[in-house]
Amino acid sequence: MSYGFRTQVTSYGCYDINGYRFRSEKYEKGRPGLTTINTGVCVTSYDESDNALEYYGVIEDIIKIKWEGSIKLELVLFYCRWFDPTPNGLRRTEDLGLVEIKHAARLKSFDPFVMASQVTQVYYLSYPCKNMDYHHGGLCTRLLHMDVYP
Repeated sequence: MSYGFRTQVTSYGCYDINGYRFRSEKYEKGRPGLTTINTGVCVTSYDESDNALEYYGVIEDIIKIKWEGSIKLELVLFYCRWFDPTPNGLRRTEDLGLVEIKHAARLKSFDPFVMASQVTQVYYLSYPCKNMDYHHGGLCTRLLHMDVYP
């Protein structure tokens, strides 16, 4: 790494990792015939008391950085648009396993990157809701990766 990374960063439309196929929103918008939506991600972080906090987002771009030198190193990052993980933007129904997300509520800090190896795939479902706070949001469900069959 002391030699630095390449000045040109490679951008990808798709990337397979952890048994999931991820696609950027930019890639999917350019292909209207796709039958699946693979842009949703979830990453879990832990605070100093070991409490979990889940961040939900949408992949806008997939980039790979390569380092030169005697050992070739690569790092794949997802550039994401994150939703607000607080109760202002996210509501959980634990007994049903549901997560409702306000798509208009965004993470306030600018921290768009996550390592591809850290995320799981989620799918956002639109639904009509009587509560106007979540009218422009939807349900979020985790997906099984390609190696797991029910």
